[in-house]
Amino acid sequence: MRGDVAVTGSLASYIDLEKWVRPDHSLLIICGSVKIALVDLSSAFGAIYSLFGQVSSPLGRLLRAQPMQAV
Repeated sequence: MRGDVAVTGSLASYIDLEKWVRPDHSLLIICGSVKIALVDLSSAFGAIYSLFGQVSSPLGRLLRAQPMQAV
């Protein structure tokens, strides 16, 4: 079952990227491009998840984290 992709600012592990990265940093451009691509792919991701069972981590959230881990 596909997890929710709502922003969870109250969690201790959530970091607002815009508060920690310079506005002109290339990471923000990359993350913006990834976000746009993931919106386009959302329906395809939804099709591969089961409608029942244990809720899993949203694939979009995992993929959005990749550019930040590479830096």
